[in-house]
Amino acid sequence: MTKQDPKALFVISGGEIQPENVICSGLLAYLPLVSKEQGSSTSCSYYVNGVFPEIKPLDEKDPLYSIDKGNPGDLAPTCALCQHSSLENSQKGSRSEGKFPQELLPLRLFRCRQGLFLVVPGLYDDSPQEIKVDAV
Repeated sequence: MTKQDPKALFVISGGEIQPENVICSGLLAYLPLVSKEQGSSTSCSYYVNGVFPEIKPLDEKDPLYSIDKGNPGDLAPTCALCQHSSLENSQKGSRSEGKFPQELLPLRLFRCRQGLFLVVPGLYDDSPQEIKVDAV
């Protein structure tokens, strides 16, 4: 990944993909907590100074740790509430099945604190303790 590559890609139902700078900044009003009447959203509180939250190993001693986020040592964005296996497994039987690019399907899927789904380029569900930099 280069400095310009997104640290996260948000997967929206119907196969739409948006980089974290568009979603976390509030540029697009995808946040479920924002009503349509408001017309726009504010940036996520975890998105500070235009920087996506840190992706770090889960620590079972952390008071915010939950097995829903993954096993101790697995990498996860600090804004993640839980992980949902791979994007491929999570979309089976849904309206979005078959709509996302093949290269994203093996990536671990997370739900952020804003209620949206995201993947981290290079963070595969079958090896969640490393980010493979040549991926996606």
